[in-house]
Amino acid sequence: MSFSVDKLLSQTQEFASPARYFFQLSGPSIVHAGAGPEASPPPFLQPQHIPRALAEGLLCHQITLPARSLTTSDEYRHGPPRKVATAVNFSDLDASFYWTGTNKETCREVHRFFTKWQSYIVGREDDGTQSGYDMNSFYGPAYYENYVLNADLKVYSPQSAGVADPLETFRFYELYPLTLNPIQFSWSSQAEVLSFTVSFTYRVWETV
Repeated sequence: MSFSVDKLLSQTQEFASPARYFFQLSGPSIVHAGAGPEASPPPFLQPQHIPRALAEGLLCHQITLPARSLTTSDEYRHGPPRKVATAVNFSDLDASFYWTGTNKETCREVHRFFTKWQSYIVGREDDGTQSGYDMNSFYGPAYYENYVLNADLKVYSPQSAGVADPLETFRFYELYPLTLNPIQFSWSSQAEVLSFTVSFTYRVWETV
């Protein structure tokens, strides 16, 4: 039977588009019931205080679903070795965000949110509500349970009914910003919108 593009298209009712997605941050990743008074995420990491652009996935213009791989060890038993799986590994998640908004405050809030998040993880004794450099800051690590969030990468098809109807959802558990990558400024880039890339680490991603 010969290949037919028309027949293939007629049987393709729905397909995912790499240009139709949302990347959204949600609330704290770990439930703190019974964890003690020190296990309390700061207010700015609570769902109601996450910037709207991040909660609704509005400014993430490029993202790569990270690799998922297995670690193996060789098992030697009567002949050639078998590769026996021992663990699962996940590479970092890279996401790029536009530095824009309806006014000065919303333009800068996304980048400031990530710097504030990192400063809370290692570098501040407060809950992230203070600003400015403090030469006497302790620069100690915060409790892990207090700074990790969940995030969803929702993929849509052109036929999707709306944002509540994703074709697939990838959920990242225990996520936080590992690296705010360099930003290049140039006088020759007058027509471009400034953007920045964040590398996130997390424990695991799964389809939900």
